[in-house]
Amino acid sequence: MDKRKLKPTHLRKAKPIKPHAEIVKQVSRNTGYTKNDVEEVIEEYLRTVKEQLVDRSPVRFKGIGIIYAMVKPAKCGVNMGGSNVDTYEKMVTPPTWRMTFKEAESLRNEVKEVVVTKRDLDNIYYNE
Repeated sequence: MDKRKLKPTHLRKAKPIKPHAEIVKQVSRNTGYTKNDVEEVIEEYLRTVKEQLVDRSPVRFKGIGIIYAMVKPAKCGVNMGGSNVDTYEKMVTPPTWRMTFKEAESLRNEVKEVVVTKRDLDNIYYNE
């Protein structure tokens, strides 16, 4: 068991995020279509997906998973008043829509089979 301090989850990225332009370039190379054609198709696809999600319709990405909107219910809490402890007050956050992702089982299994290296482990801990 490792005694080092873990980084917060938002800092534990396996690799840098791939920019949209890089994905367009890669699809263009792999398919033989021009970058402009690929860009146009991807943009239209994403616009359609976004419309469906805003309309609260689930969207399935073949082999990847499902993205869907889900209502997060109202929550009760207490405003602690900062440094003035005499001002506690009850507050209610309204219900809101949130996006949720459920990965496909095949993708989950593929990711699970990737071998975790020492470099991967070093990336999730602070250097001391």
